[in-house]
Amino acid sequence: MKKIFSFILSLILVLAMIPAGITEAKTTATDVTLNSTVTVKLSNNGDSKMYRFKTTEAGQITIDVATTAQGDNYTITTTLKDEDGKVVVDPQTGSAYSMPSYGASADETFYLIVEPAFRGYDTSFKITFGFSTTQNWETENNDTSEKADTISSDTEYYGSISKSTDVDFYKFRVAGSNKVKLTFGPAVIDGQSRSWDVDLYNEKGESLDCFDTGSKNSITLNLKKGLYYIRVAGQTVATDEGGVTEGVGGDYIISFKRGSLSIKKPKVTEVKMYGEESWLYDNYATAKVSIKNGGAIDGYTMKISRSSNMKSGTKKKNYDLSASNGVTGKKIRSKIRMGIYPAYYVQVRGYVKDAFGGKIYGKYSNIKSGSLSAREYNKLK
Repeated sequence: MKKIFSFILSLILVLAMIPAGITEAKTTATDVTLNSTVTVKLSNNGDSKMYRFKTTEAGQITIDVATTAQGDNYTITTTLKDEDGKVVVDPQTGSAYSMPSYGASADETFYLIVEPAFRGYDTSFKITFGFSTTQNWETENNDTSEKADTISSDTEYYGSISKSTDVDFYKFRVAGSNKVKLTFGPAVIDGQSRSWDVDLYNEKGESLDCFDTGSKNSITLNLKKGLYYIRVAGQTVATDEGGVTEGVGGDYIISFKRGSLSIKKPKVTEVKMYGEESWLYDNYATAKVSIKNGGAIDGYTMKISRSSNMKSGTKKKNYDLSASNGVTGKKIRSKIRMGIYPAYYVQVRGYVKDAFGGKIYGKYSNIKSGSLSAREYNKLK
């Protein structure tokens, strides 16, 4: 029992010392101002430096590293942490590089830790602490849909995947059915391997994989009225050695452009009716409908009725365009079974599919009538 008590007491003492150690490390940090450059010289392989700075307003933090010994391959490692010691920008290593940017709020304190990598103590390095206020930079932590940054059409927004676990969310609203062009790509070309995974979500939580890319790409989507979310993450990339690099990313630009979505109103030019005998069911009729000016669509809704006002004995059915199924842009071979009547009335509307497989409908066409031949009608009624 005494041994257990001694172990617990020792553990408490160790844990109690950790915050003091962190606090002590912070007291040794060198204060720097943003938009300034410092020269760093590490003394040996175990040496490290810590620099502290504070934002006075919301904006974008950038940190650039450059060796003073051109032509040498001496490298250092830099890591950006917040006031609580949490890593906000993953460690970066090299002789000359830019760390992924970070969108910070006002009155936040950060610490940059500098450590030697390959003989980083054999020369000095210049580190530039940059900061700019921009209305179009992401606001961390926008890592859930509830914290998503709102974006508007025809405006470029900037963000950064600053560490392997970082994700960014954006949201925008579509007031009606629209064509939306989504564009995404790197903010800068820095010679480093960058790759992102970009997904679109609707309010139902359905997702669409838009981009797995390291270059600029665009995609045009049909979207219904509603609220949409864009999720950006660093893409997992296979390495030459057979492993994977988690969350490869960096600074990027994202934008969307809203455009009109027009579904042309079709015209029904002819309705031909065909009667069928059935020993199992009542006799029935089907239709072949000829259509003009259907436009660029994914399918049709056909509505058929036994009344000219389309309100009595009416049935309707969606038909995806499929020549093998008897449906093209100019005709529908109906599979709707109707009873035997003196006359039938038909309307057609086109539809396109949205990004998640739902249907966006156009307006119904004119009403066109058709009938069975007198011989078929008298035989089947």
